[in-house]
Amino acid sequence: MIAIKKINTSDSVNYKFIEDLLVSAFPLQERRELELQKEFTDNNPKFSNNVILWNDQPVGFITYWEFDKFFYIEHFAISPDARNGGYG
Repeated sequence: MIAIKKINTSDSVNYKFIEDLLVSAFPLQERRELELQKEFTDNNPKFSNNVILWNDQPVGFITYWEFDKFFYIEHFAISPDARNGGYG
């Protein structure tokens, strides 16, 4: 079963998975500095950092911003091991 779970940095296993995938999937100019990513994840209520789980195993992530009238998806990636598996 697929699930999307909002996390923060205290979820160290899932956060490390997301951070590693963010770095490998997006070049530096398409992502923010990792310290700022952590800050937004833990302290910005408009920002959501979510792990995508398949049977409780991380397969990807999606980050988005929630504004008054719309959502903005910032990053979405599936792990190379899980690509073409229908998770996207």
